[in-house]
Amino acid sequence: MLLARLRSGEVCATAPTCPHEAARLADGAIRGDALDCPLHHYLFDLRTGRNLYPWRVYPRWKREEVGCLDLRTFPCREESGWILVGS
Repeated sequence: MLLARLRSGEVCATAPTCPHEAARLADGAIRGDALDCPLHHYLFDLRTGRNLYPWRVYPRWKREEVGCLDLRTFPCREESGWILVGS
C-alpha cells in the first residue's frame, strides 16, 4: 500500500507497484496530483489511478502490448489523525 497526501490535504491510497513492470512506486515522485513511476515515467492520477501518459504518442502495436495501465486505488479517509483505508 502506498499512501500520499496531495497539496489540498487529501489523502490517497494506491497499490505500491506500477501495473506495467512492477516498479516500486515509493521511489517515484509526486507531481501535482499525480505519481510519476520511477522506471518509465508513467503518470498516475492519485485520486482515480488513471494513467495520464499521453496514449497518442504510442504506436498501435505498443498500446496493444501494454494494455490498460491504470493504478489500483483504495478508498481512504483521515479521521482523528489516523488514515483509514478500506470501505
